[in-house]
Amino acid sequence: MISAQSSKIELIERFGAMTLKQVVNDKPPAIGALERQHGKEETQNVMAVIISDLNNSFGGDISKDDILEVVAEVRMGLTRSISLEDLYLICQKIKTSSTYKLKVPTILKAVNDHLAEKSNMVMNMNYNYHLANKYEGDRSSKPYQEDADFRKAKIEYLTKKAVK
Repeated sequence: MISAQSSKIELIERFGAMTLKQVVNDKPPAIGALERQHGKEETQNVMAVIISDLNNSFGGDISKDDILEVVAEVRMGLTRSISLEDLYLICQKIKTSSTYKLKVPTILKAVNDHLAEKSNMVMNMNYNYHLANKYEGDRSSKPYQEDADFRKAKIEYLTKKAVK
């Protein structure tokens, strides 16, 4: 895990080559798991470093309190299933977008958009896996109505129904 004193260069070296597909395939630990493993304080600090890097790219548009608000929102909400790699990708996407002024809602919307994109990617991968492993052969050599066991069960059922 990166430290609270990490520089922009260290962030780029650690996360720079990441793509969403790599994050989905590698399954890095989520923020909730990192908190259990490394502690709440250290995880918050690392998240704040990543958000601060984004803030510095926009000339310091948001305050430290706003950065801590974003960290708290991500940590405590449904978005705690994202990883640090996801958070870095989100920040990179904001940096390369047409955003000119950084605001807390901009970051939170980007987090939600990223989660939706990631969920769609996972669903598509699961669906493609299902299609790739789908049985395509003939499941039975004859219709079930011609099966002797089916006929026997049908006769028993109709006999019981007629007796009542």
